[in-house]
Order: sequence, then C-alpha cells, then structure tokens
Amino acid sequence: MLREDRLIREIVRIGLCRDDFVIAGSGPLYARGWIDDPSDLDIVARGAAWSAATRLVPPADAPYSTVQRVVLREGQIEIFDGWFPERWHVDELIDGADLIQGFRFLRLDVVSWYKAHLNRERDREHLAIMAAHRPGGTAGGHDGRPAPGVAGAGPWTGAPRTGGPPPAPRAPERERRADAPVGTSAR
Repeated sequence: MLREDRLIREIVRIGLCRDDFVIAGSGPLYARGWIDDPSDLDIVARGAAWSAATRLVPPADAPYSTVQRVVLREGQIEIFDGWFPERWHVDELIDGADLIQGFRFLRLDVVSWYKAHLNRERDREHLAIMAAHRPGGTAGGHDGRPAPGVAGAGPWTGAPRTGGPPPAPRAPERERRADAPVGTSAR
C-alpha cells in the first residue's frame, strides 16, 4: 500500500495539499506495482503545495528545464514548480492526473513522453516495462480495465500531445476503491 512507503509518508508528513501536487518521475510506475522502490520521488506542485515546499527549503534551478525545485531528504524528494513547461502547464498535469490510493500520479502518456525525451538507461528500462503493460504490449494479460485503486486508468496512449494549444484540463475523476467492482467509485 502506498501510504506505507517511506517517501509517501514523508510527503504526507510535510502536509502538501493533495489538490496541488502530482507525483511524477517513476512514481506512476511504482504506484501501479510495475517497478520496485523508485529510490526517490519527483513531485510537481502549484499553489499551496509549492508555497509549503518553499517554506521548507529555498528553491533552486532544476536540471533539464527552466523550472525551480526544492530538494528534500538529500535528493530523495524533489518538488518542482513545473514539468517540461514548454510542453505542459502545471495545472494540466495536476488536474488531469490519475488518482491512485488518494494520490495524484502523472498520466502514463506524459510519463512515456518524458522518459523517451530524456532517454537515460533507466528511462529506456521503464519504457520497456510500460510497453509490456500496454494493450497489445508484449507481456499481454492487460484486459483494459482500470488497475486496482486507479481512477481513469485502463488503456493508455503513449502518443504525446503534439503542438497547438494545451487541451482543457480534465475534471478530476472519482477514485475507485481497490476492492470495489470495476465501474464503481469510492464513497
């Protein structure tokens, strides 16, 4: 369960407003059980969550982009005020996120794009894992239903958004309990 993870517990302890952040990096794969302990968490924050983070540690320039970041726990948790802003607006990422056990995680199409863009060894490994879980992927067995505890999951597209204005943010979807039958939501 995610709430038992040491880094997730730290995020809860810090008290970031859950409506104002999304877990990025390898977190979406970890939350789905596709990889073991990610060793660190990347968080994209806005509003109250970003303000809370900057009260803990002054922000500094982030690598790979023009955004700012707050580094906690010797780099085990990094909180950013954007994520590839030339491609996505922070509100789009947070409002369109998948809900998994009460936390927002970046959509898999976003994860697929930036992992292909960065193209580091671990990113290539993660892309192969993602392909194995994609409908029609080499691992098979994906029935197209949402993963347990994931609102809005199911078949995903690895195709990134291409140019033009950003799409309107999706309304946050109601989270489905992990033990609820498919097609029901948490109450």
